[in-house]
Amino acid sequence: MVGEHHMETMERIQAQHMSYLACGLGIGLANGLSGVNKRLNGVFRKIWPALMVLLGVLLMFYRE
Repeated sequence: MVGEHHMETMERIQAQHMSYLACGLGIGLANGLSGVNKRLNGVFRKIWPALMVLLGVLLMFYRE
């Protein structure tokens, strides 16, 4: 990266990518647990699609 504020830009991009990571891990865990855990099956079946929507919203606001 070249520019006047390249370090601030890189920190912002890294923070955005960390939020994508957290959301993606939540999606994977909730989706996996929705098929395994019989007691909480209904809860996880509702959480992981909501996290997919959240990830979509986060990606809509991505900027470099």
